[in-house]
Amino acid sequence: MNANSHHKDSDQDRKWRLKIGAQIHGPYRAAQLRSLVSQGMLTPHSLISPADADEWRAASEEPAIAGFFRGAQRKFGRRNEAPDSPGAETKSESANFVLITDIKADSNSDLEQAIMRMGQTSLVMRNIWVLHGNYTVGALRNALIPYLRPMDSLFIVDVNRGKNAGFNLGPEIDAKIRKIWKDQD
Repeated sequence: MNANSHHKDSDQDRKWRLKIGAQIHGPYRAAQLRSLVSQGMLTPHSLISPADADEWRAASEEPAIAGFFRGAQRKFGRRNEAPDSPGAETKSESANFVLITDIKADSNSDLEQAIMRMGQTSLVMRNIWVLHGNYTVGALRNALIPYLRPMDSLFIVDVNRGKNAGFNLGPEIDAKIRKIWKDQD
């Protein structure tokens, strides 16, 4: 075994923590983080740290994790890409959605503008939107992720299909929601 293969093995065995707001989740093995990336729950700007350290940085800046995002650019979208542009994969049958945001800064006008471009919308209360558009809940979440900051959170409910999607809620919250709602997948 050469030094490079040993380094790769140790990266796979290493445990990581995920920081969402003030909450710390984990530890997770690399395979679990890869799964969180595929579910859209871990993005390039999510904050991670080795489980045995307190050195937080964006997941895309960690060499052992950064490769998980290769090819995921299309899934997470591009900040300036219109949600309905070719290749955005956001179209579906018409549906009603409730979007709840937890914005850590005073405001996020980029996110608000992106939500308003998604279809018929109304701000119901501070950080709570209703939207009618031709999207799946996952595609809607993925189209809005580029407009969220690392500490912001998003929870979307597809009222018509009984589905939900979130960002920066943490895997434990997602598991609790699925248990309560008895996910239909």
